[in-house]
Amino acid sequence: MNCVYRNYLLSSLFAVIFTYGFHELGHWFAYTLMGYDASYTITTVKLLDVESVLTKRELFFQNIAGPLFTLLQVFIFYNIMTINKIKLLYPFVMTPFIFRFLAGIVFFNQAVDEGSISILLGWGSTIGFILMLSILGIFCYKAIKNNHITKQMNLLSLLVALGVIGILYFI
Repeated sequence: MNCVYRNYLLSSLFAVIFTYGFHELGHWFAYTLMGYDASYTITTVKLLDVESVLTKRELFFQNIAGPLFTLLQVFIFYNIMTINKIKLLYPFVMTPFIFRFLAGIVFFNQAVDEGSISILLGWGSTIGFILMLSILGIFCYKAIKNNHITKQMNLLSLLVALGVIGILYFI
């Protein structure tokens, strides 16, 4: 394996772990801002007081925080990658798309994050999911076109993301 692909593989691995953790950090941050004690791991955030009942407003804020952190990640990495022409940052743009797409599939019958937000806004459970994937997809497309990302790089990012997300999901 040549040095470029080894570095890209490592970047892809780190992007998956970072994306998962940063998204959950958003949820933890929301709980903390609202005054709740919550536990944080790379894959989950849980209220420490299981008797707590969130208001509709708190539920909205908690649900939107993770996706907002994900969008922030994509925006920052896309701009750094595009301005500086650093292809190694592409996994930090693509992985959130894969991450949210898989979340939409796995939790199709359960409204989480984008689905919960949509329901709270009275839009049904799929509009938020479609909106989020559309935004992330546009960033991926623009990153591919503006930075000449190859099919091999896309495939490697996809396989690493699927593998690591799968492992983290079952931990």
